Amino acid sequence: MNIRASSRQRCCWEYKLCRRPKGYCKQQLLHRETVPLAPKMPRIILSINAGSSSVKVSVYETNGNSDTPNQLAEAQVEGLTAPPTRLKYERGDEKVKGKELDSINTQEDAFRYILDYLTKDNDLPQLNQKEDIKFTCHRVVHGGDYPKAQIIDEDTYHHIETLSDLAPL
Repeated sequence: MNIRASSRQRCCWEYKLCRRPKGYCKQQLLHRETVPLAPKMPRIILSINAGSSSVKVSVYETNGNSDTPNQLAEAQVEGLTAPPTRLKYERGDEKVKGKELDSINTQEDAFRYILDYLTKDNDLPQLNQKEDIKFTCHRVVHGGDYPKAQIIDEDTYHHIETLSDLAPL
């Protein structure tokens, strides 16, 4: 007997507990072997923009209840091609601007520094360790006519793909 999925249950196949064929539970229909979903936990998203002279990282939090993630912090290391390298960091009311950094020469160095800085920020409890990051994404060079950050779905992906000749990196 099949029943519709509630917000607290999901097909047991997703948890690899079902002994029935995979095609049995289509379109979120359940059968007797269901398991409850864990409560929706906040998830951390890193949006990365590694350019030739700087690395920028924005930290977002989503709890699954909203289509729009909440921005928690933003960090940037600039001056990779024209030292000195400097840190710019914003989280709420806290702002760090122009902090000179030693031994940061590459995009990889800058990203590692930013990640370390974020995880050591005691006022950013959502990101205490690298394992708290659930998703990462990278900025697209030319996104067309989107006026703000966009969640990439199939339509958005194909639209951006048509613009690849504008920046074929």
